[in-house]
Amino acid sequence: DDEPAMFDHIIEGAARLSTMVEGILNMARAHHQDFSAAETIDLPTLVGELSDLVDPAQHHEIVFLGECPRITASRAAIRQVIMNLMSNAVKYNDKPASRVEVACRCTETEICLSVSDNGPGIDALDQKRIFRAFETGTRAPRVPSTGLGLALVRRVVTRMGGRIALHSTVGEGSRFEVYLPR
Repeated sequence: DDEPAMFDHIIEGAARLSTMVEGILNMARAHHQDFSAAETIDLPTLVGELSDLVDPAQHHEIVFLGECPRITASRAAIRQVIMNLMSNAVKYNDKPASRVEVACRCTETEICLSVSDNGPGIDALDQKRIFRAFETGTRAPRVPSTGLGLALVRRVVTRMGGRIALHSTVGEGSRFEVYLPR
């Protein structure tokens, strides 16, 4: 009887669709959300909270490093950016001992947040494309993904007057750097 298999297939499809709709709603919210309300954010605390969300079983080493542990910015925006970057670093990591580093440094004019991992890295041909909606890396491990996370990060960062950069070496890992005006 194929009925149970069919129901499982329908439930999996509905779950994927629900995730996709949630991602699209997040993109729409990011387009209209007010990120002007700034508050002091304790980054080590935020990274700890987000670690519990993106890696509840604590299979990955996630650490905060940096000379600038407190910043003043929109909590909603910073949370969205770091959460998406950390989530990708965890989701796509193919190493038995995976490590994610969140760091922050500040200058007089800007804040630089970075999220680095020791994962598979991103092929040079994919590095610009992955910031578009519904795109994932061609060499990325096959994991469920909407392909909206980095597009959302770029949209939020742009709305905050910032920019994002990617440095990656295949086989060694990736570092996403977000530059925001102070």
